[in-house]
Amino acid sequence: QGTVDAILVASQLVNALQTIVSRNTNPLESTVVTIGTIQGGSNFNVITDIVNMSGTARAYSENNRQLIKTRMQEIIDGISKSYGAEITLDYWDGYPPTINDTAVTQRVLDASQKVVGNGAIEPYLSMGGEDFSYFAQKVPGCFFFIGSSPRGKSLMSVPHHCSHFNIDEEAMLIGASVFVEVVESWLN
Repeated sequence: QGTVDAILVASQLVNALQTIVSRNTNPLESTVVTIGTIQGGSNFNVITDIVNMSGTARAYSENNRQLIKTRMQEIIDGISKSYGAEITLDYWDGYPPTINDTAVTQRVLDASQKVVGNGAIEPYLSMGGEDFSYFAQKVPGCFFFIGSSPRGKSLMSVPHHCSHFNIDEEAMLIGASVFVEVVESWLN
């Protein structure tokens, strides 16, 4: 009763931050708030006084990007007051959304179909954070994926950000061929 249980506070904070997406954003506007790490405690029978958490927030619209940041601070302030805890938010604005240009996307899709045939499909929406977004804000562009799952494995069996992902290096030849095809189509 004489301490602030930082682990309990962190668990409440994780749960509360999840409500930003479910209760504050339009479900048709893709938005993500994820706590990816929690580190705290040093012994099973000691109430720790410090927990560090880190995560990511992503949205397709600038309004939602700002909403996330504002709501995070409001939730932190409320939980801090409720539990008598000191909580510091160190928020870095990450990459803006990557928005593909329609005409460039069609050119890349056409080039991809020349290289791999009907296996090339229209890009899907992704919440991945990518520095390419800065280029696409200045010059029309298209961010695209090359299938690179190891042979004999399905695309989803070993996703890219998995600790045991192993790229099929032949996929790099496909990617280079698509780039060459795009350049040739532009020159023609």
